[in-house]
Amino acid sequence: MLACCLATDVRGFVFVSTDKAVEPTNVLGYTKRFGEVLTIAASREFNRNYAVVRFGNVLASSGSAVPTFAQQIDNGGPVTVTDPEATRYFMTIPEAAGLVIEAGAIAEPGDLLVLDMGAPVSILDLVRRMIRLRGLRTPADIAIQFTALRPGEKLHEQLFFPDEEPLATRHPKVKRVVAANVPSLSLAHSAAREIEQCVAGQDADGGLAVVRRLIGDPGIQQGLLPASTKVIDFPRT
Repeated sequence: MLACCLATDVRGFVFVSTDKAVEPTNVLGYTKRFGEVLTIAASREFNRNYAVVRFGNVLASSGSAVPTFAQQIDNGGPVTVTDPEATRYFMTIPEAAGLVIEAGAIAEPGDLLVLDMGAPVSILDLVRRMIRLRGLRTPADIAIQFTALRPGEKLHEQLFFPDEEPLATRHPKVKRVVAANVPSLSLAHSAAREIEQCVAGQDADGGLAVVRRLIGDPGIQQGLLPASTKVIDFPRT
């Protein structure tokens, strides 16, 4: 997508990221962080107005747990919750869509913008409220079952890395982060080519290892690539 934007002289591009990109523990988080890195690196390399917008969960969106909870309640339960202490950031679809547009309008080249999600919400409290809104009680009418965190799931999500400092923008609900430790575009693009080769060879573990190396290994971020890696540049306009 970035290569197409560069080749066709697209002036503005916004990569929609997620809080799961912060200190990632699953494939979604790793690939979203890779997208952040690639977007920022391309913007810096070509001085284009390409930016990243990062935020948490969107209620009732595709992949949201809320419709699943609603269906479980309507079916008489039990409602499955991973952990009684689990929390997540939430906002509504209109809030998310509006703020992404606002963030894109104020974005500067290479920006990492984070939406104000408010306080994290207890998943258990959310489920209990959904049950009460249907005029039901728990556990008398609807049982809640704790399933434990699955591999790759976090108890709490974060919006910022420890070394990221949120700064104010002209919009009160959009913060700007000075992105640290972003590798060069040539390194990021080389990693993308390696991942393509892993995918072609159905080597999921190898592809994930490439992503983890790029975003988490200080040696790689300082420019140390395996000798076999071929650097392929983005097209220049």
